[in-house]
Formats: sequence, C-alpha cells, structure tokens
Amino acid sequence: MDIAITLLPIASVGLLLAALLTLFTPLIVAPILALIRRDPNGAFVPHSDLMRSRFFAGVYALVALLILIGFQPRPFKKTPGFVPAVAAGSPEAQERIRQKVAPRIQSGEVLGMVVGVVDPSGTQVFGFGQRRLGAPPPDGQTVFEIGEVSRTFTTLLLEQMVLRGQVKLDQPVRDLLPDSVSVPTVGDETITIEQLATDRSGLPSRPDNLSRSPLEWFPPFDNPYGGYSARQLDAYLSAADLSRKPGANIEPSTLGMGLLAHALGRATNTKYDAMVTREICDPLAMADTRVGISGNARARAAQGYVVGRWSYKDWRVASPTHPWSYRALTGAGGLSSTANDLLSFLRAHLGLQSTDLASAMNETRQPRYRGRGLDAVALGWSVRLGGPSSSQVTWCRGATRGTRSWIGMDESRRVGVVILANTATEIDELGFDLLRSLP
Repeated sequence: MDIAITLLPIASVGLLLAALLTLFTPLIVAPILALIRRDPNGAFVPHSDLMRSRFFAGVYALVALLILIGFQPRPFKKTPGFVPAVAAGSPEAQERIRQKVAPRIQSGEVLGMVVGVVDPSGTQVFGFGQRRLGAPPPDGQTVFEIGEVSRTFTTLLLEQMVLRGQVKLDQPVRDLLPDSVSVPTVGDETITIEQLATDRSGLPSRPDNLSRSPLEWFPPFDNPYGGYSARQLDAYLSAADLSRKPGANIEPSTLGMGLLAHALGRATNTKYDAMVTREICDPLAMADTRVGISGNARARAAQGYVVGRWSYKDWRVASPTHPWSYRALTGAGGLSSTANDLLSFLRAHLGLQSTDLASAMNETRQPRYRGRGLDAVALGWSVRLGGPSSSQVTWCRGATRGTRSWIGMDESRRVGVVILANTATEIDELGFDLLRSLP
C-alpha cells in the first residue's frame, strides 16, 4: 500500500499530462503536416482524429482524477532538524524521549506522536511532530483512535461482571446469546467466555461474511467493519465452522473480542458505549474515551495517515485515512481516547490511584496461557514474562488504518507508558524501549 501511495499519484500526474498531449496532438500535428506537404488549403484536422483524441484524453483524465480522489495525496517535507514538542513534564524526560522519537519524525515515518509516562511521582506527556499536516504537535488532549487497545476495556467490563456473579469465565458464550443464534463447536467443545477474552476461541480474525469493498484499497474511504451489523454477526455464528478446537491455539481475533463485547451487551441489555462510560470512564474521570470520534472531540482529533515509500529531496507523500467504526464488533477496536485518559487508566492499573475497579483490573492482568518464548496472554492483555535480567511487562497494541497505539506497564516498578501515533507504522519496540528507559 505504501508503494501505491507513492507511485499512483505520480502516475496520475503523468496521465493528466498525457491527456493534455493527446487532446492537442491533432491540432499541433495538422499544421506541421500541412507545412511539410505545402498544402495550399492549410491545416486540416479530420473530425475522426479530433473525436478519437478527445475520447482518449477524457479516459486518461478520468483515471487520473479517480486516483487522486482515491488516495488524496498530501505532499510534505521531512524535518531533518530539531523536532519541536509540546511538553507537560520535566526537561530531562522530554529530551530523553525526544532522542528516541525524533528519528521517526525526521524521516517522515511518523507525522505526529504523543508519549505519556506515569510513575509514582505523577504523569508527564510529550507531543512531537504534527497533529495533522500543517498543524501543531499533538498533546495530552488530542483524540486518537486506539484500535485493539479497546479490548482492555472490554475485558475489564467482563471481569467486573464475573466479580458480581453475572457471568462465569468458563461459561459458554452461547448462554449469553438469543436462542435463535447458535455458536460453532468442534465435537463437544464449545467456545467459552474466557477463550474469547484470551484469543483462544478458534474464531478467525475477521468473519467471512464481512463485505469486501474495493474502497479498502483507498485509505480515505477504507472502513472495513463500518457496515457489519449485529444481524450479520448472528448469521455468521449460526453458519460458521471452526477449523480447530477452542482453546487449542492463541490467535488474536477481532471477531472473537467483538463477539465477547456483543454478548456482554446482550446479557445486560446495554450498549457497549454506555457500559464503558458508566463502568470505567466515569469512575476514572476519562471524559474523552468514547466509541468513535464525535462532538467537540473532532476539533481535537489527530488525522491518521498512511505514508508512502521513498522520498525525493526530503519530500514524501501521505494519504489521509478515515476513522474506523466497528458496529457489532465495537468492543474489539472501536474506542477513541487521549494520552491523558490512558495515563489515568494505567495509574488505576498500577495502584497509583484508588478505585473500586482495582480487583477487576488485577484479574485482567494475570497471565493465563503461555505462548512462544516469554510471551503469554491475560484477559485482553499481552504479557512479556520477566527473565533473569528483566521484569514482567503487561501491554497492548492497537492499530487502525492510519493510527497506532501502545500502552504498557511494569508493575514491579510501578511505571507505565502510552504511545499514540497518527501514522501507520510499527511502535511496539519503541514502547518497550521507553518503558525500560524509565528510571
């Protein structure tokens, strides 16, 4: 995709030039031929040549226009010098973080990024680059899509319901759905709530009845889950077959986590947004964490981008992206938030502020199943287990078409990091690196 964002807009310019050349070629060639032939009647352009040139010129121009509309290319210049920042923290921490973030901003790999850190002394937030092209750097109040980081909220809702006795982790998810909806099984093995929360359900990442649109190729129009309704989810579950037994493998699944949130909403007859707001965001004063981006949050929202490959004389091109909506799968990735809000979330997880959510939060972070190497899964969280020279890190990443998010914490040191970026790029290792660098 990054290659297409670079090459196709260039091709569209070439097509526009070809359209102009094709349109005027008969009018240019005719006088030259008349001069060479010494035609006393002067230049003559056959009507068929004019129509043919107009037709092909129109085709070239139309294709070029469609490419430009599809990608909406935004040229921008890299900033190889000093990277400006907005800061709410110490100069020492700002400079330490700037050294790790600046190369990504300078290269044009990332257009804008917010880094937040939390420890027992408080929180600090640092913003770098551009919130959108031509705008100042993002800050702690800039709203970002957080993608799969939403799952940590979904599993926290789940654990609260478990502690209240409303559901059980080993309960089949089928129990929370209407009688008209069946859930795929393998033999006598049925999908449990815990398997959904730990990515062990055997469900694929995406449902196969998700409408595939040609617009998925074009970042400004891509919204793969935007049309996926609860009725389609129910239809998929009733017709699907599992390729493996539930609990056999750890495989991240947007479908599985979305189904979990959908089932919890059915069990409580409450919409996901209302559940998250009432149970998590209001108690933690996270006013900017909501489903989607709407209202006054739009004015503070970061514009997502997919950056093209290569550069020419420090110039690169980016394509803006459309915020994703998840509809029936909202609990898997539909939340938006800010660095300030997510730092409050981490503070509560680290026990740096008192909250009635503490018991449920502690349960969601417990490693439950081992993956490869030192990797394990908890309820909605990934866990990098500690070794002889390292401590355990609990973390989660999120991605939409044009944004990336990462939150992580080291419980033994009571420190945490939030990273929010408005560009489609990998930031996991940056998150681990920043977390390790905290004093």
